Amino acid sequence: MAFTNANKDLFFTKNDPRDLRLGDFAKSFEVPIKEDSFVVLGYPDDEGIKNNSGRIGASQAPDVIRKYLYKMTPHFLKEDVQPVIYDHGNLKIEGSLFERHEFAATTVENLLEKSKVISFGGGHDYGYPDGKAFLHKYREHNPLVINFDAHLDVRPLAVGSTAKISSGTPFFRLLSEFSNIDFLEVGLQAQCNSTSHLEWIQSHKAKVLTYDEILYSGKNFVTKILEFFEPHILKRRPTFISVD
Repeated sequence: MAFTNANKDLFFTKNDPRDLRLGDFAKSFEVPIKEDSFVVLGYPDDEGIKNNSGRIGASQAPDVIRKYLYKMTPHFLKEDVQPVIYDHGNLKIEGSLFERHEFAATTVENLLEKSKVISFGGGHDYGYPDGKAFLHKYREHNPLVINFDAHLDVRPLAVGSTAKISSGTPFFRLLSEFSNIDFLEVGLQAQCNSTSHLEWIQSHKAKVLTYDEILYSGKNFVTKILEFFEPHILKRRPTFISVD
């Protein structure tokens, strides 16, 4: 298994040093990588979504995200502080979904030795290999996991007598394997989740902030979110963020 080479045509530039874009800082992945760099990789894979009877099409997303991401300007950087972005390309879709997850997890854990990793799906089932790599590396540091999502994604793997990986299973898998973590779910919507799934994740000490709690709090989104986060973000520690 491997990742393809990044499509350099997506590294947008205005060719204007007075109007730099993120594409100006992107380069194809190379070894060795600089310390504290960012590595971008894509998972053009929606088999897990299909397994969950969802709408396929997310396999096209990684390069679409790149198209718009690399047009953005960096955040008011000082001249002596510039990002280093290595684009690792997209995962080749071959072998089984399980094998692709294992390869992704190994790749991400190796990358975390020197860099921060930003991945684009694809199905949210890839939250599992990314999370597994992160939690395995930082398991001794009481890591924090934050998932912004309408869904809990804690469906058990067993469907009848057959184990079935899907886009609904990533956090069931993670919370079944790792315990020394703080896990926050933000934006949960009642019409998208079963009571048994909510009870399961709460039994694993996850904290949940629902969409309705945000909507009817009488507070703006940022204020309500920060109140929810406050007990968990006061100390510096490794943090994994997933956005679905």
